[in-house]
Amino acid sequence: GQPAAVFRSLWRLPRAGMITDHASTGGLSVAVGEGGRLRRPRSRLLDDPDDDHPDFGARITDRILPAHKELLELACRAHDATRLDGLLSWDVALLESGPSLMEGNSVGSFESVQVGFDEPLGATEFVAIADQLLGSSFEDSSSSS
Repeated sequence: GQPAAVFRSLWRLPRAGMITDHASTGGLSVAVGEGGRLRRPRSRLLDDPDDDHPDFGARITDRILPAHKELLELACRAHDATRLDGLLSWDVALLESGPSLMEGNSVGSFESVQVGFDEPLGATEFVAIADQLLGSSFEDSSSSS
């Protein structure tokens, strides 16, 4: 298959009192732009997002996510190591010792990506990627029968 490529980069943050960072429970989704620049944090449960963390007041918007390039490279290496074609979501963390792979998900959080980037997946290149993957899948299955 083709080498892995990053579709979207997202930083997820929990809210006060939460044990997870899931968008469905009010966690924050922060789109990560070029060079690791953080965009405005968003949540399904916040009507008016601000540039700061709503519970702790720490500035988020326009900060640079440390080691962003290395985190993306780690996720791509992990994806390539699976030898799978398709969309996988990779959870990576930045520890004091450097980037660390947490897990891969065959069904990522499409909700978090849409919330974080403030756009529906249908308005992105996701449609073309999914079409290509589905087309390849159908071609592969018909040639093996």
